[in-house]
Amino acid sequence: MFNASTSGVCQETCRDFGHMQMGWGAAINAASTFYAQGVDVFAEQAPRLVAAAEFAAAYLLGAPVPEYLCSGQGIKLAHVATFEVAYAALAKRLGHAMPLTWKQITTSVREFSGQDGIVSVWETLTHGEPAA
Repeated sequence: MFNASTSGVCQETCRDFGHMQMGWGAAINAASTFYAQGVDVFAEQAPRLVAAAEFAAAYLLGAPVPEYLCSGQGIKLAHVATFEVAYAALAKRLGHAMPLTWKQITTSVREFSGQDGIVSVWETLTHGEPAA
């Protein structure tokens, strides 16, 4: 299903990107709660979290899907208004480069914010910064 070059795949990647983003967003919200309580999961798990965000953003922005991914069945894209909380912690606070995630936020995430009806619609209000 995956090869050694695959990094950033989440549990629901091959189901659909809507569920993948909702699960990933829940993990990010848990990390935020830990951070508020003095435990920095973002710093501890930064390589994995950055890889997941950049992996998802690449395909949501239109990158071609490799044949091996999801047993060659392709991926089912869906947009969920998430990524802002992770970007604020990982890129703005910790300094990790996340260019695809930023592009995804400013070209798609904010466009779909409010359309999915879930709590992530508030991420731009609470964690976002203006696009350049």
